Amino acid sequence: MRVRVVVLCAGLALLAGCRNKTVSAPPPTTALAPTGLHSPWDLRQVAPTELAYDCGPVIPLAANISILNENYRSGDKTAASEAVKNAAYAESSAAVADLSGRVAAAADTYQASGSLPAARCAARLLAAAAGDHAMAGWMSSRSAIYEQTKGLRAVSVAYLKVRDSGVLTPDQTATILAWFDDIAHSQRDFFDHAGCTKSRCDDHNHRASAAAYAVTSVGIAANGHGNFYWGVHKYRIAVSSIDQGGMVPSDLGSSLSLKFNIQSAAALVQIAEYGELNGEPLYNYDKGRLHLLVHVVTRGIVDPTPIEAASKHKKQHLPKTIEGWEIGWATIYVRRFPDDVINGLLQQSSDAGLYAWGGAPFGSELEN
Repeated sequence: MRVRVVVLCAGLALLAGCRNKTVSAPPPTTALAPTGLHSPWDLRQVAPTELAYDCGPVIPLAANISILNENYRSGDKTAASEAVKNAAYAESSAAVADLSGRVAAAADTYQASGSLPAARCAARLLAAAAGDHAMAGWMSSRSAIYEQTKGLRAVSVAYLKVRDSGVLTPDQTATILAWFDDIAHSQRDFFDHAGCTKSRCDDHNHRASAAAYAVTSVGIAANGHGNFYWGVHKYRIAVSSIDQGGMVPSDLGSSLSLKFNIQSAAALVQIAEYGELNGEPLYNYDKGRLHLLVHVVTRGIVDPTPIEAASKHKKQHLPKTIEGWEIGWATIYVRRFPDDVINGLLQQSSDAGLYAWGGAPFGSELEN
């Protein structure tokens, strides 16, 4: 049995090597106003500053995504010349990741420091991508659709972090929200008809849940109840699929089963939080089945044996260190449901991979 060593930092007796983070009281569970949809970042009032921020140049991202090799620019001479690789970069998954990371970083800087230059950077990058109709065109394959999902969830969450900063012009806002809506409907069209095969069930696996999170974020951004409730509907389907062992069956069966179940939990917890803030008590949906999944995946980060057993004893692959994408999403969960194991994992995690979820989760900007 392989056990991943984790030191838990509980109470005030923090052990050496752990980051001293505190958990705030749970946020309100009702909407903040009689009308309109709200995100967790609407709970915060950010004090604006003029702290400098280096935005860098706008890098084009094409409407169509057709190049999916993450190492496309790595110098692989068997693929194509550097000139061809550079010319095709805007159509690649690397370009999606670049936009996602830069927008998320700028939005997080604004949330953490109040930097209006950082908020302007996020607005500039989003408006440029929206003007180019980036990643809203032809997707060459299922893999391209999944890259589109990653991009939409990153940029839509980053937008929610800066929308109240005052830096977005009405024209920028309208262009960005129309762009979001186009991509959201592309996602809805795909995941409404994705279907199941012997090896994959995109109806309610981690990919469908990630798409639901992205589309729900778009719904909140534009106060679009159609997108919001599409995501909530997908949430309910996914939560109802969680088995008695606390796992998503369509995420099992491979060496990536734990990773996929973590990604399902990450998306579903964040949708549940959206629901609680907007009059939909989603954490307790289907007798609170989501809590089973959260428990299993967070303990699985420490010891993956149960998930290996459910996946035909296939060894699970995770980074040697605890990365943000694995556990950062749980920051918001433990604000409502304190858990010493999750706190310990959070205190040892890095920020790696958080950009794919729109950057730092709500609450982390309040913790030092």
